[in-house]
Amino acid sequence: MKEKIIKHLDSIAIALFCAVFFTHWGILSHFAYDLPFADEWTYFISGRPNTIFSFDWILEFHNEHRTFFTRLLYTINYHLFGMDFSYQVIFNFSLVGLILLGVYKLFRGVALSPFLILIFLVFSLGDAAFNNYHWGIQSNLHGFILFFVWALVVFRQELTGPRALLGFALLLMSMLSLSSGVVCALTCASMLLLREILVSWDHRNFKRKAFFYSLIIFISILLSILLWLQNYPGIQSVNPSYTLPWHSRFWSYLSALLSWLFGVKARSDFWSTIALFSFIVACVQLLKRYKSFAEDKNFWAVTTWTLGILASLCAITLGRGGFGTPQAKSSRYYEIVIMLLPVVVYGFTQFKTKKASTYAITGLWLLCFLGHLGNWNLVGIYRSIRDDLASGERCLKTNPQEICPTIASLPLEEWLNKAYELNVNFAKRIKENKE
Repeated sequence: MKEKIIKHLDSIAIALFCAVFFTHWGILSHFAYDLPFADEWTYFISGRPNTIFSFDWILEFHNEHRTFFTRLLYTINYHLFGMDFSYQVIFNFSLVGLILLGVYKLFRGVALSPFLILIFLVFSLGDAAFNNYHWGIQSNLHGFILFFVWALVVFRQELTGPRALLGFALLLMSMLSLSSGVVCALTCASMLLLREILVSWDHRNFKRKAFFYSLIIFISILLSILLWLQNYPGIQSVNPSYTLPWHSRFWSYLSALLSWLFGVKARSDFWSTIALFSFIVACVQLLKRYKSFAEDKNFWAVTTWTLGILASLCAITLGRGGFGTPQAKSSRYYEIVIMLLPVVVYGFTQFKTKKASTYAITGLWLLCFLGHLGNWNLVGIYRSIRDDLASGERCLKTNPQEICPTIASLPLEEWLNKAYELNVNFAKRIKENKE
């Protein structure tokens, strides 16, 4: 009887989660608008007639990131659909589904029930990460998480030649999506090598193929990072200098980031403290299982996931902490932080008694519910964004030499002329309406 109830709860959770996901996707698709926004306009920098949407352009740095994955998507879009930015938004959100599927598989491996995973992951489908969802260029952020989680899904199995090759390719794509992917790839390769060293040591056999595969992956990632660093532009003039861990503002910024665990949009010391405490408690529970790191590949994957996401948050703090803690509440960071929520849930299941775990998980869910309570204004937010883009298009038609503040912070006339030259969809529409 109990098993039947659990199965029903799992089925209900899966059905409701899918309903929320596709509802969000439908709303976003309805309001998606075919016009570049902010950084997307840099794709139309004048004076580069032979490089835009070419292979050389795909490999270029965008600020401190190599956004190969995103630029590849835009290039395919350009050649197939004439560069439709609304398609880019719709496809970008499909990547969110693949990320959540990967996270689901990762935590099913450590015996978390579908019900328990999904009643927490569903919070990620609110509007807290609207900046990542409505903006096609944010596929770079989705890319680094997507390829990292699926690399772990591959590596949590016995390491064979094909799996080693596939996993390395996924880590490479994570690196070529966002600079945070470099941190995650290095973390994963290091933890994989450590796992295979420990297993080989236990079996007194360093001739195992898995050990050599892990060593090759580690060396290949190091070489890939060296290649990745070629022509690295360094700190941009618009960004502050690095915020190092021995400065108090590093920890203030990092704790502000962690408060996104509960979906709270405003800066709050209370929520930051609760989030930091919850995460530390979960990590302590994971540390108690350290002996399982080498032999239990599913536990290894969750541990590596935790370290990779945490390392990426530290890298963000290093580069952005100088802006101050209010900037940590930027919508784009929510989606990275919320990836640690299943880690906290898993940590809470490791208490000595089932009763203690039940109370802790119930309390965690209630806090998430309260924090995310105002995060479901999908129609209002996406309609407002659509209206801003439409306003920007009207501005381009009438005053392209002026700043159109709803879509960019600089005059766009030269970039619009480049779009005319490339004959992309939105440019054709603006030109036709002018005539």
